[in-house]
Amino acid sequence: MTKNKSVISVSLLLLLSLLWGSSFLFTKILVEDLHPVSLIFIRCLFGLVMLAPILYFKRISIKRKLTFTFVSSLSLAAGIPWMLMAFSLVSLHSSVSGILNSFTSIFTFVLSLIFLKVKPLANQLVSLVLGMIALIILFLDTLQVDAFGFFSVGLMLTCTLCYATNSIIAGRFFQGISPFVLGFYTLLFGMIINGIPTIFIQPEVFLLLGSWDILIPVAILGFLSSGLGYVIFYQLIENGGPVYATFVTFLIPFVSVLLGVVVLNEPFRVYMIIGGVMIFFALVAMNWHLFTRRSIKVT
Repeated sequence: MTKNKSVISVSLLLLLSLLWGSSFLFTKILVEDLHPVSLIFIRCLFGLVMLAPILYFKRISIKRKLTFTFVSSLSLAAGIPWMLMAFSLVSLHSSVSGILNSFTSIFTFVLSLIFLKVKPLANQLVSLVLGMIALIILFLDTLQVDAFGFFSVGLMLTCTLCYATNSIIAGRFFQGISPFVLGFYTLLFGMIINGIPTIFIQPEVFLLLGSWDILIPVAILGFLSSGLGYVIFYQLIENGGPVYATFVTFLIPFVSVLLGVVVLNEPFRVYMIIGGVMIFFALVAMNWHLFTRRSIKVT
């Protein structure tokens, strides 16, 4: 990447970490009043409302052939994982969910090994070992405060596996497609997947939006975290590839833990610190060759 493009990409990365890091907080707040399925339906709907005028004024065509790869990949970007995340946050702390979300980058690397035949480096193998140890620590810690820890952690890890799969497929097959178009279809498929069951599970969901306590966090989740967030994400894939795009997982845990502790008074336990630090070093080890390569170019 050129210097200007690198600066833009870093700025987008920081903004995305703030938007997605706060999504755990607002989802945790909203699942007290909204069913997880109806919450994701409304979140995707608000995101589409935000994207629609942008597509119109920028005269971006949304005509696409809806192949199985296209539909399934973008369904794994929001509709399915957001629903899983919402269910996990019924009992899981938002801070722990944010930390577990860091496994997206590690899963992306593993899938790259399997499907893209990427040759692993020594530092990346070290990263996998550190990541597994961190996962065990966080899992055991979660069981101490949550009787359904295994189930909740499993849902959140499945969520991150969905993100990783989408990153690999988008990076390989969707290069050149406008990030706005990818964001639009990501939210559209998410709305459809969760909208149909919402009709039967919580048909009064629109009436609940009459409360500011629900409408404001939903608007933030929909307009900013979803609508704007996925445009930024696909732009990062376009600029630097799928692994670079998941660099956002470096910062999300710090945002989610800070907001969870300060806003929701969630416990700040020693095992959380140990697990979070180990994941941070696992992510650094995963991408160490990129850091050193960049430093060589600069000097």
